[in-house]
Amino acid sequence: MFRRLSRWILQFLLIGKLLELAARTWPTRLMVPAFGKGRDWWVARPEFWRPVMVNVLVGVLIAIGLHLFHDTRWLRDTEESGIDWMIRMNSGIVEDAKAHYAFLNIDEKTYRFWGEPFYTPRGDLLRIIEFAVSGQPQLVFVDVEVALAGHNPEEDRAFSRFVEDYPEDAPPLILVRTFRTSLRDPARNEQRASFLDILIEQKPNVFWASTLFLRDTDYTIRRWQLWTRAENSAGNLEPVPSIQLLATALLQKSTQSHSDVHDKIINKLVPYVDGSYKNHELIELSNLTLSLNPTPLQQRILYRFPYAAEGGKSVAHVGNGKFGDPVLIQRSVWPLVATERAVDNSWLKNRVVVVGASYADSRDLHMTPIGEMPGALILINAINSLLQHREISPPPSWLKFLIELILITVMSLAFAWLDSFWGMLLSGACVVVILLPISFLLFKHGVWLDFVIPLVGVQLHEMAAKFEHNLHARFHGES
Repeated sequence: MFRRLSRWILQFLLIGKLLELAARTWPTRLMVPAFGKGRDWWVARPEFWRPVMVNVLVGVLIAIGLHLFHDTRWLRDTEESGIDWMIRMNSGIVEDAKAHYAFLNIDEKTYRFWGEPFYTPRGDLLRIIEFAVSGQPQLVFVDVEVALAGHNPEEDRAFSRFVEDYPEDAPPLILVRTFRTSLRDPARNEQRASFLDILIEQKPNVFWASTLFLRDTDYTIRRWQLWTRAENSAGNLEPVPSIQLLATALLQKSTQSHSDVHDKIINKLVPYVDGSYKNHELIELSNLTLSLNPTPLQQRILYRFPYAAEGGKSVAHVGNGKFGDPVLIQRSVWPLVATERAVDNSWLKNRVVVVGASYADSRDLHMTPIGEMPGALILINAINSLLQHREISPPPSWLKFLIELILITVMSLAFAWLDSFWGMLLSGACVVVILLPISFLLFKHGVWLDFVIPLVGVQLHEMAAKFEHNLHARFHGES
């Protein structure tokens, strides 16, 4: 973040210096318009309104330029920083939550109690899952590798029996599907086969899901992948839904069975596993309208739940600003695996429960816009983001154009009335006072009204105004 801000400041300083140099060496004064009736009309305009009209023209040209070059790395990084800042400002705020969550955390204390094993003991993991399922949650997701058999065959058989005997009326159980590079085609991924595959195929409420996310060049996870294409055991490509997609679909109020919801997702995605779809093609999935080729903005995760690393403590995020039932509760599983006493699980009722790890050796701690957090908590944020807001979207075009027109007018008047510095200050204040609160309000509903690009426009407009002022002063002094 600091490096992005420093680069942004240096770029503006460089542009400003180049414009100062251009104003000192520019060969002619600016004449608008240059001749004929247009010149007479221009001279007849009031002296105050001439620079206003010039500034409006400059502002419109800057706005057009920013839209045309919006996808350049500089403007993209600037917008990303603005979204990151807005996410941090909204961190911990969840209004009218559509689901409540629980994070059963295999923390450092639990890991060391186990003797720092090289993989999660299947016996204790099964105990944690049974604890979660018996709490009557809406669904349970296990963000722990269970695809490969362990070194204790008896524990693996117990895990297999649990899956085989999993009741049909129990909440959906989702396990993490892992991938590896295909030996037949290194450009493809293949699903890692599991000793549970045959059993899960026969269960109507036990599923695999992907936990793959997109990591930016600064190693921060800002975006999701809604599904992954990967080879099955027969070498054919098939879709694997992400946990946030599958969980959101299962949590919709529907008369369909869990298996029907899952199968509908797979059947809808199968025709597109080869990438044969149009850029803006949409797909309907269980009351969800999603893009098959989403923009970077549509893939953003609106993080709401930061990570609190205090082992064993509860972390509550209260919706609507009132003290009530926490939207998220995080607790260590240490009392469950390290003691013989019964542990209450009534607090899990009707929650989305995620079992995951936060101990250092799990290598499952990742950087996000609101700080480092375990992968399980990233999944909770992703589920909540898709469930609450769907894909993040820009506001209607008419609203953006109206706001830009107002800002251009305000900036033009400010730069004509004041010198460039005070004009920039007033214009920036208008962005902060008017645009920022609107952006903040819309962002709570999953709409991104970019306040950063207008601020860039103010900076560029100030530089253009200073260039025109210096140019005018130079030629006025020469005449």
